[in-house]
Amino acid sequence: MTAAVVTGVARIPALRTALSALIYPFELIVIVVGYFGLADTARLLPGINPTGTPLWPPTGLALALILLRGYRI
Repeated sequence: MTAAVVTGVARIPALRTALSALIYPFELIVIVVGYFGLADTARLLPGINPTGTPLWPPTGLALALILLRGYRI
């Protein structure tokens, strides 16, 4: 077996680039749905806790995504 088979690395670099280009729009859609879902749900937070700020849940998701995925997100 070659090293490419053992490590699972694609032998064709263009294939990895093409797969990344196909996955990126779906990744953005999931992020947008999650962000707006949190923003919509966070509007209910002051009803539970009057000092709660609806700003923090979507902001926390955005910060976590930037730390995990980089500025590309």
